[in-house]
Amino acid sequence: MISEIIEIYQKFIKRKVIAMESSIVTIIYTNHKGETKEYNVIPKNICFDFNKWHKDKQWLLTAKDIDRKVEITFLMKEILAWRTYTP
Repeated sequence: MISEIIEIYQKFIKRKVIAMESSIVTIIYTNHKGETKEYNVIPKNICFDFNKWHKDKQWLLTAKDIDRKVEITFLMKEILAWRTYTP
């Protein structure tokens, strides 16, 4: 019974990851220097946490920047807008 539940959960998570990775969005973000710019990203994870750059626990978006091909963590509160990516 437990193994069946785990298997169902793993399939669900895989589908969610695939759906998320195929969804490119453009965000307008203001960084810690006060600079605002657009990023074309694939969202990977949203969590309430802290890291090396964001010392206090807060909502963070981890995403792959498709132009620079790097993973970036954004403060959710500094994302000014989201829109569908258009190449």
